[in-house]
Amino acid sequence: MLRKLFVPFGINCAFIAFVVVLSGGSRGLAYLVDLPSLIVALVAPFIVAMVTHGPSRAMRAFSCPFDPDSGADELASARSFFACFLRYLVAFTVFAVVTGSIMLLGYLSEENLVMIGRNLAIALLALFYGSVGSILFILPFMSEIDRRIAEKA
Repeated sequence: MLRKLFVPFGINCAFIAFVVVLSGGSRGLAYLVDLPSLIVALVAPFIVAMVTHGPSRAMRAFSCPFDPDSGADELASARSFFACFLRYLVAFTVFAVVTGSIMLLGYLSEENLVMIGRNLAIALLALFYGSVGSILFILPFMSEIDRRIAEKA
């Protein structure tokens, strides 16, 4: 059952790596690492979704799509968690992009290239992390849950 998650995960990783390498990212993969953007775009939405649904329901959401004994109510709860996670991920990503852009515009008058570059990186990397997070983590689980719900109907 986990193969149904790892095959799409591997394909998605391959496509993302292909795009990164194609854009010249192989020379500077360190440019794609920014801890504040990662925290705002991925960690914060996960924590908020987990607190909203409760830790046990959140952790069960990751395992029930692959548990043949999980019922329709568990699958619906898992789908609710991932839908909530996706909504928070989009909201936090937009927040980071807008905040980084506003800060960037604030530094334009000072011509402080370091701060302009840092805020542009926060804005763009938050968008990158948000899209990669949804592609690698949320959408495959939601697809599997939807498939299982359709089988049970």
